[in-house]
Amino acid sequence: IGADNHTLLVSNLQDGVDIYAILPVQPLRLLKHAICSNVALVISLALEGELVVVSSDDGAVHVYDQCLGTLVALLPHGYSK
Repeated sequence: IGADNHTLLVSNLQDGVDIYAILPVQPLRLLKHAICSNVALVISLALEGELVVVSSDDGAVHVYDQCLGTLVALLPHGYSK
């Protein structure tokens, strides 16, 4: 659930994280990143929901601006490439 309690963030197992409006149910945007293998990803919010922090299957951490849907940082972590 997004910080505004009106959105739902879901890893789509194909190409990133989908953000949906809860009522009425409709897609709002895609936070796109490559997915090589389907694993459970952690999605967290920062700065009162302004930023979406997403883990990845290669160990990198993706940080997105939730309103714009743009990648603002890619943080190598673990065994990321």
